[in-house]
Amino acid sequence: MIDTALANTFGTKARLPPSPPSSAPRTRANSTEYPVPDAHAQAADKHVQPGLQLPTPPQTPTKLPVEAVWERKLGETELSYFLPSRAEGVNDMYLCIDFTAPAALVTDERVRMVWAIIRTRHPLLGAEVRMQEGEYDSASFRYSAARTAGEELERASENLRISVQTKDEVILDYLNGPRLLSKERPAYLLFARDPATSCAEGSLPTPDASPRLDVLAHAPVQDETAEFHFCLCTTHYLGDGMALHKTANEFFALLGGDSSEPELSELLEHEWTDRYILPQREQNPIPQPLEAKLPSVPARPFAKHAARVDFDNLQRKAIGGHVIPRQKHGPRRTTVPTVPFSKDETKRVLKECKKNGVTISHVIFALCNLVWAGIKPCGEEELPTMMYAAANLRPNFPPLPESHFYLAVTYFNIILPSFVPRTLSTAQVLWMRSQSVKRQMASVVGSKMFVSRARLMATQRAEQAKRWAAEDDARAAGTWIAPPPAPAASADGPAQQPKVPSQALLGLSMLGNLDAVYAHASYPRLALHGLTTGSRQRGGAMLLFAYTFAGRLWLSLGYDENGFEKETVGRFWQGLLDGVREHLL
Repeated sequence: MIDTALANTFGTKARLPPSPPSSAPRTRANSTEYPVPDAHAQAADKHVQPGLQLPTPPQTPTKLPVEAVWERKLGETELSYFLPSRAEGVNDMYLCIDFTAPAALVTDERVRMVWAIIRTRHPLLGAEVRMQEGEYDSASFRYSAARTAGEELERASENLRISVQTKDEVILDYLNGPRLLSKERPAYLLFARDPATSCAEGSLPTPDASPRLDVLAHAPVQDETAEFHFCLCTTHYLGDGMALHKTANEFFALLGGDSSEPELSELLEHEWTDRYILPQREQNPIPQPLEAKLPSVPARPFAKHAARVDFDNLQRKAIGGHVIPRQKHGPRRTTVPTVPFSKDETKRVLKECKKNGVTISHVIFALCNLVWAGIKPCGEEELPTMMYAAANLRPNFPPLPESHFYLAVTYFNIILPSFVPRTLSTAQVLWMRSQSVKRQMASVVGSKMFVSRARLMATQRAEQAKRWAAEDDARAAGTWIAPPPAPAASADGPAQQPKVPSQALLGLSMLGNLDAVYAHASYPRLALHGLTTGSRQRGGAMLLFAYTFAGRLWLSLGYDENGFEKETVGRFWQGLLDGVREHLL
């Protein structure tokens, strides 16, 4: 799985995609009377399922007698995302899923209760960040539990907007409008009913009106279906793409399950009681940071030094000399052209990849390389083409009895030649380079140094984020002073080696087969058929997504349309689509 924030280091040193102290303690305030539960008493897939009879809780209070508050420092990876997000919401994520469902099933009250249950299960969705001015390592999550299940329902309503909008309106407003999220509001649910299935023409309410899904121009008749758009928005320092997808699947299992609204209300009460009332629950509900979950580096003194040497050597190999030309046309405006292939076409693509011993992810890297080789300026073949991506670290620690909403990614580069040999056909080069990508990926995740590299990358990104934050804050305060130029090399001194460029062409987010995450059969009344994901970006950022969903292959390019040469981006995107059709179909 590749992470969305990679787009925001596009064209810079991709080996430094940014994160505080690695395993800061987690504390609770005002908790003397009622110890607090683990965020999940069971693993994420063992929640009480809708429609099942709930166990009767013991006779306990249904209201916390005091405010229950927990805190912990941000981990290094979390900090690396928090600091750059403070101003304009850089890296704020979204996941938008289109689905059809019986109109009578998807009511505003049902959506509200399901969202409240999700927020109860995953405390980070309601946790604010506090930081002393200029003291970046002081940044901490602070989660204050609702005093009652009813209060949690009210909080869910405050972080939910129900509207009548198209999918494009929902996404582009989020990406290009004023920032929706903040350090006090790290998660928000945008839930829309498509205008085409909502009201008679000319009677659509405005997005801010928050209309009822079930009371629009007319009451839904039995078996009437409608088109809906679910858009989960969170800051990136809370979690990653996998967290979004797992949570969306959880949401649909509740929304499309057999439970009635009263049963969902009972489930919310049970979830809240299980976490914040029962006395046997003692652990802080905020998930631990990534750095605390990873296996520790061996304690032998040599191991630490060996890890550092290995990491530095790997960084020196991050060589890339190609970027898509930038050209500023105006303020940042992110666009997300998305192309799905049919189910039949997707089967043929998968068959062709399997025949050649690679996956779609491997081929997309290779295709990007070949398309760029065909459109880049002549005479730039000396330096290779580098693309960057993120790897999911969840397989490196056991399933934890807590929320699955947390951040668990690290970063790697794929490096390929920037020329095409004349003695080989394009198809031959494509499959050879796909095999090269496969070997490079296997080398990354299969290395014995994978975890130590992830730890050092997190530290490096955190330090980089703090340097940039200090500069940003100084500029905002009007106190920034440009650093003096580097001293010229002495004619009598040793000759300095020229600096090797480390620029990335673009970032790729290869999400794989998302149908393995979404249990479509568990909610048969909901027909999920479209998915778009990404993040708010810096100006001049670009990130390519590839994934299969609902049995179809999807390619999606999120980029700043005012930050690049329009013709070059158009040729690159069209070349990629044509390459899939020419070589994989």
